[in-house]
Amino acid sequence: MGARTVLWTALLLGCGGGGGESEESAIALGVRVVGDAVRVDEPFSLEVTARRGGLVEPSYTGRVRFECDDPDASLPTTTTFSADDRGRKVVSGFRMRDAGRFTLRAVEFPEGDVASLVLTVEPAASAPPVDVEPRGPARLVFDRPPAAVGRRCHLFEAADFDGDGDIDLFAASDLPIAQSEYFLLRNDGQGFFIADEPVHDRGWSAIAQGDIDSNGSIDVIGLRTNAGKVSLMINDGTGKFTLDTGLALYGHALVLGDLDGDDTLDLILADGNRIEVHRGLGQGRFALHEEHVADHILAFALADIDGDGDLDLLSGHRLAGNRVWRNDGGRLVDTGQLLGQWITTSIRAGDLDGDGDVDFVAGNYAGGSLPGLNHIWINDGDGRFVNDRGSAGQMCTIAVGLIDVDLDGDLDLVNGAGTARGELWVNDGSARFEESVRDHEFFNTLAVREADIDGDGDLDLLRATATLTRGVSSPGKDGIEIARVERD
Repeated sequence: MGARTVLWTALLLGCGGGGGESEESAIALGVRVVGDAVRVDEPFSLEVTARRGGLVEPSYTGRVRFECDDPDASLPTTTTFSADDRGRKVVSGFRMRDAGRFTLRAVEFPEGDVASLVLTVEPAASAPPVDVEPRGPARLVFDRPPAAVGRRCHLFEAADFDGDGDIDLFAASDLPIAQSEYFLLRNDGQGFFIADEPVHDRGWSAIAQGDIDSNGSIDVIGLRTNAGKVSLMINDGTGKFTLDTGLALYGHALVLGDLDGDDTLDLILADGNRIEVHRGLGQGRFALHEEHVADHILAFALADIDGDGDLDLLSGHRLAGNRVWRNDGGRLVDTGQLLGQWITTSIRAGDLDGDGDVDFVAGNYAGGSLPGLNHIWINDGDGRFVNDRGSAGQMCTIAVGLIDVDLDGDLDLVNGAGTARGELWVNDGSARFEESVRDHEFFNTLAVREADIDGDGDLDLLRATATLTRGVSSPGKDGIEIARVERD
């Protein structure tokens, strides 16, 4: 770790070189090396992070190129930076040809602002022996005490809800009113959680997190079980939430993101066979902006699929073909793509083949004679997708996760399969996946998230688990589990 020095710049993005936007409201871009020290002629990856006012900015997208004062350095071409829900993106494909001290720059378009990273590159001979091939298959080990053990956690979100710099968890349950609850799990800074007193209330069928009222703290928006009414949990900045049920909106799936670039989160809802876009007005209020007809909508994901710097929409459907919606100046335009005829319960977007654009995984549920095969959709660079890499996953998918479990710079796939066994599929770097483990103890997964909960710089895998009996969870077997990766 001592062989590199990381310099974070006070970089202001999207402000034309610093004019007209305050430091508190601007985006700061940081870069750091993933893994150990950089060595001559060995590939390494960078993690790029977007922050606003010291907090991660999950909705930021932009185009970034990389420069280095080593003329022989091998660098990726211009890449689209589309932040995940922790405001981060890992970019692979860096290689230094000489030993010494060099400055690597991440340059954001179109303003040309720069974040600098000073690298001390060691000679190749100083590198310790590296196993080119893994000693054995990777497996997910859930040996850390579960957070909220015995509590009903059917869905959750990970973010710094109490503003102390580490990742907390907001958990909720999807049960009848007499048994349902929601609560905050506060991180002690080491990746262990202490639960606040739960609030017993109606169940939640979906939740999402973001700064809805634009006050700098992370709020939660959700859909109530049965009626699907949209409700807000407004955060006072310390992790204390006030329930706001004043919105006259209803739906069965939702996602938050800034579609029109005004730094206010917009709300996309699935209500019946309609996709509704509600423009954020600030202060936790929304106004209907547009709506589209689409059959049997089950899931959403936002990502910059065409590399133009704004968020586009992917929608997952039940036996109706998954759709791709291009963002055109804040309005969604159906691209006409119908991708697969499956029951798609979960969509996760990321650069699966390492070419700098956004691909996605459609997590599919088995229904009737249909197998539950998760399909890999590869972007041609212009927002058109092909399924030429096959599938990954053999069970009834409820939730999918993308995380670099083997630290080789690409995204691997975790398949949460409800009452069936979970699976880990390892990426070879080109979006071809091989099953590494089907862990017999990795059962009953209802939600999956990735977050650095212990502050060590790499992502951990979290899953909500519950044993269901006639639609009612079994206390004592519920909770949120945290996984680490082991190899034989």
